[in-house]
Amino acid sequence: MSFRTSLLLGAAALLPIDSYAQPIEGAGVALELRANALVDHAHVVLADVAVVRGGGVQTALGNVDLGRAPRIGYVERYSRAQIEQAIRRTVDAGTVAWSGATAVAVRTQPQTVAGETLAQAAAGALRQQMAGDGQASVSVAEVPADVQVPVGLLELRPRALPPKPQNGRAPVWVDLLVNGEAYRSVVVQLAVSVHRQAYLARHAIDAGALVTADDFDVADADVAGTDALPVRQPLAPFRAARALRAGQPLTSAAMLAGGTVLRGDTVRLTIRSGSIGIDTAGVAMDDAGPGHPVRVRPNGSQEIVTGRLGPSGAVIID
Repeated sequence: MSFRTSLLLGAAALLPIDSYAQPIEGAGVALELRANALVDHAHVVLADVAVVRGGGVQTALGNVDLGRAPRIGYVERYSRAQIEQAIRRTVDAGTVAWSGATAVAVRTQPQTVAGETLAQAAAGALRQQMAGDGQASVSVAEVPADVQVPVGLLELRPRALPPKPQNGRAPVWVDLLVNGEAYRSVVVQLAVSVHRQAYLARHAIDAGALVTADDFDVADADVAGTDALPVRQPLAPFRAARALRAGQPLTSAAMLAGGTVLRGDTVRLTIRSGSIGIDTAGVAMDDAGPGHPVRVRPNGSQEIVTGRLGPSGAVIID
């Protein structure tokens, strides 16, 4: 080793250790790229993935936006080339001295939301909606799995609720928002019952049958989702629009409107011609309500005529 070389090495040993971490002479800034980064906000910036040293644009460089943070469970990779392009689009950093990794793997820091928490948010919203609907009972039929969302201010927001449960079940969607932004949604299956007084069929009732209050008992029943007829006044005779099972609650949909005729009913047939009117009888060939067209076969004839069902129940042919 020459005397000149020895002097140079000895001088180098006397330099402060920190001087090796500073930008090389002539460089605007030095960037040390991490191999892995964990972020806790919506957008990845340069300060998340690299150590920025030196230069008058250090703060601006640290805020260079690299893109949205990946979804929970996913990895977003940024190469030096991608980061250099982002820097050039944003800041005039001059010469950059790179060190560290050649690419960085970015993940989003999660927080866990318990499935029970989601279930109670959904159940609470439905209970509030059904507060005035008899003796309503809402319970969780199935607790959803725990979910993970990014760390931040969490809000659970149930969507518009179903107007009525079907078969005692009501699916309620819950949106999860983090820092005001919707992140994902989860459906919660709820079990619903509504107990109150209702008309219950004493026996099986066929569609088209003429029924009275004697065909029903008034008793407490689970009427969730049935539109059961309220027990407020005596039940007038009516025709059944559909078959009812024994014990099934009576609904308005199961009652034909007044003046309705069914196929096979005997009806009064009024034939008008100017000032002359002829009344006879016939058999209805269709189901029809007041004002609707209906085909009729007059008694003693094989001919089919078409008329209009009047409010009194007579079929009118003009």
